[in-house]
Amino acid sequence: LIAMGGAINSCLLNKTQVGDVVDSELDETTFQSLRDTTWVLCDGRNVGGSTYQSLTGRSNVSDRRGVFSRGKDNGRGIDPNGDLTLGTYVADQLASHTHTFLLTQNNANVSPGPPALGGNTGGSTNNQTTNPTGGSETAPKYVVTNYFIKINT
Repeated sequence: LIAMGGAINSCLLNKTQVGDVVDSELDETTFQSLRDTTWVLCDGRNVGGSTYQSLTGRSNVSDRRGVFSRGKDNGRGIDPNGDLTLGTYVADQLASHTHTFLLTQNNANVSPGPPALGGNTGGSTNNQTTNPTGGSETAPKYVVTNYFIKINT
């Protein structure tokens, strides 16, 4: 079984190419002990002199710590930031929007909405905007992993 495991690992190593990125729940030391040191953590480090630099013209790997990956648009036209260069970092964004509601006020009696929804018909009427709500970012549920990139053959 040990020989078979070694053969499988050898096949996997030979199938990967410079620039391939994989995610793993291992730390860098453990990951490299199972693969080799041609793989490094995607932490923005300088890899000058590597095959990665020769192929991409970039001396630093992308820094994928704490960020999500997004597929390149490749001319599809759905990425609002355009067809960005591979490895480009895009900062947090939330599409511009507001939440407006109608507030009708009669003395101390405040009721939201138009009369058809039970709102008050007397007094003054004006639009109001909600206070901010939510956390520090807009994000889906996620599992934390490390991203590794192959920089040499």
